Amino acid sequence: SVLNIDSANSLTSGAAIRVSASGTALATTAGGGLVEIDFDGNAGATANNLLFIKNDHSSSTGTTCLAIQQDAANYGINIDQNANQIALWIDSEATSASTMQFHSPQNQTGEIVKISDCNALTSGAIMQLHSNSDDDTARKLFQVLNDNASAPNAIPIFAKQDTQGAPAIVTDGGGLFLNDTANANMSLGLTINQGGYDNEIFTLKSSDV
Repeated sequence: SVLNIDSANSLTSGAAIRVSASGTALATTAGGGLVEIDFDGNAGATANNLLFIKNDHSSSTGTTCLAIQQDAANYGINIDQNANQIALWIDSEATSASTMQFHSPQNQTGEIVKISDCNALTSGAIMQLHSNSDDDTARKLFQVLNDNASAPNAIPIFAKQDTQGAPAIVTDGGGLFLNDTANANMSLGLTINQGGYDNEIFTLKSSDV
């Protein structure tokens, strides 16, 4: 190691390395920062990490490997991926816990997750959800919940198609179900369970009539 800090086990508070600044000179610096790691060597396909953080004790469940607090109205993390490769890769060994979670966001008029300006697409897709599990346990691969009965104007799924193409296509499935989950008498089709209602169950309308 070029720089080695050893025997930091006595720390109960504070930090082994602390960089503190209150000046404004960095405000005019587009690149760099209080801490900068710049690597310009040709390592080829050799695997290496420019920054490696490891919590090496499985019982240290209260330890967060990387914590970021952003008090200004700017990005918390900015990734500028300039090569044709995945920008964010997550290898999770979680089984019952979520791999990614947005906890109690305070958004009111903005989107919690937004993927915008995908205008370079040709044969690609904005999102793909794929599963090849042969487990027969009942589950929902895509689930949208409006869990409050006092929000009748919240639409769980909305699709707008500005061309003459189909807004949705379902293939190779056993059927579509409204207010039901199965129909032993149907191989492929549409099942609507009206429940206790006795009014119209299926309606076709035209604005020209």
